[in-house]
Amino acid sequence: MGKQAKLKAMRKEERESQKKRKKHFKLPQIRSAQTAQNARLSWKDPALRYSAARINLLVMIGLSCLYAVLSAFDLEILFLPRSIFVDLIIRAFLDSAPAVGFVFAGLALAAYLLCWLMSKKHFSWLVVALVLFIIDIGIMGFTILFLIANKGLHASYPIVFMYQILVLVGLCIGISAARQIKRKRL
Repeated sequence: MGKQAKLKAMRKEERESQKKRKKHFKLPQIRSAQTAQNARLSWKDPALRYSAARINLLVMIGLSCLYAVLSAFDLEILFLPRSIFVDLIIRAFLDSAPAVGFVFAGLALAAYLLCWLMSKKHFSWLVVALVLFIIDIGIMGFTILFLIANKGLHASYPIVFMYQILVLVGLCIGISAARQIKRKRL
């Protein structure tokens, strides 16, 4: 009997410690009719897809900032995914007036950052980020055509282009998820 009582006490302590651990772990904010207990993390959840799209945009902003800082010290990593618009601004002003180039690049990144910050309140800011990113991809397309026509294509541009397509798809998925969330609320 003593062994069974000890075993029961150990199981009870284990359950209590699990309950305490569960209190500290927070699920992502689920805005559907599901409760936090019944919610499962899956890509079917629109709140999770919208959150992933915002994180994808933030990663793009961070990598573009990293590329800008590295190019200031002539330590460019050619395969680093980045915003091509920021890349072209920095390259255009790097020889003549690097400070001006970094100011303009900072303004371009600030526009993306503003879209990321404001998209938490309303999903239309993610649409604005998508439009900016489509313009960025268009600039990259013209840059690739120019490089092919003049001096050849550098190996990093197709990799960056594939990354941009990945971000574009992520933003589109995020916008469709935001529309699903909006429809569920109505």
